[in-house]
Amino acid sequence: MDKQELQDLKDKYLDKMVYVQIDDPYHPISGFGRVLRVDDAGQLHGTWGGLAAIPGIDHVEIVHFRKED
Repeated sequence: MDKQELQDLKDKYLDKMVYVQIDDPYHPISGFGRVLRVDDAGQLHGTWGGLAAIPGIDHVEIVHFRKED
């Protein structure tokens, strides 16, 4: 992964709330969390617990909360 691709991932996901679904056969994860770190391989580490999410392989969706009127 080149520096620009890594920076693009950081700009897109770092410190954002996301919904993550990781279909690991031994430790599946489905939940919400905040992206705390993007490593050099482009994997997302956060508060959803355990495994890093890999954009393009795992389901990672940025969650936008809206204040009720």
